[in-house]
Amino acid sequence: MRTPSGSTVGAGEDRFDPVYVTADHLDDLATFTGLSREACLKRLRNYSSAEMVEAWRRANPRTAGDILRFYQATDLYIWELMQWHASTSRRPYWETLGLLAERFPARGFRRVYDFGCGVGTDALFLAERGYEVALVDVDGPTFRFAQHRFARRGRTARFLPSASMLPEPDAVYDMTLCFDVFEHLPEPLEAARRLRLGFGCCAHERAATHCQSHAPRSRLRV
Repeated sequence: MRTPSGSTVGAGEDRFDPVYVTADHLDDLATFTGLSREACLKRLRNYSSAEMVEAWRRANPRTAGDILRFYQATDLYIWELMQWHASTSRRPYWETLGLLAERFPARGFRRVYDFGCGVGTDALFLAERGYEVALVDVDGPTFRFAQHRFARRGRTARFLPSASMLPEPDAVYDMTLCFDVFEHLPEPLEAARRLRLGFGCCAHERAATHCQSHAPRSRLRV
C-alpha cells in the first residue's frame, strides 16, 4: 500500500544492496515468476525504484480506484520489497520484530493482524514462531507472492485481500502489525480508529521503528 512518492528507498538512493538474500528467497522468486534462480538474483540486484516511478507516471492514476487498480496489476513491489528486505537498511525492523516476539510471545498474544503485509516477510517471521497471522493487503501480484511463500513452506495463515485503502478487520486479534503503511493512506487517523490501536507494533519510517504497548494482556476487537 505504498505509492512511488513514498518509496521504501531513501533520499538519494534508487536501490538497496540485497546482501542477505538467501537460497529460500531465490526459490520463492523463481517458483513464482518462472525465471531461473540466476535471473532472479540479477533482477533483484538490478531493480531500481525508478522503475516504479516510471510505471506510476505511465499509469497516471487519478482516483482511489485507479490507485487500487495500479496495485492490483504491478509486480514491481515484489522486487522492491524483496530487495529492501534483504538489505542492511531493514535491520531496525528485524530488531523490532525480535523485541516484539520476546516481550509478547505467541503463548499469550497468538493472533496477529498484519495490515499492509506486502510480500509477507514479517508474517513469515511470526508464523515460524507460533503466531497465527492474518495477512491483509491489496489483492495483486505482491499479495499472491506472499501466499506463494507461505504455501511453499507449508505454513498456514489467513489471507484477507482488501479492496479498500482503509482496514476492515474481521475478528478479534491480540496484536496489529503495521509497518510503513499509515503515512501512505489517504485517511490515516480513520485507519487507526478502525484498527483500534491500543496495542500494536508500528513502523512509520525506516528511521523511526518502535513497539508500543498501551493495553498489555488485553484483547483488542478490531
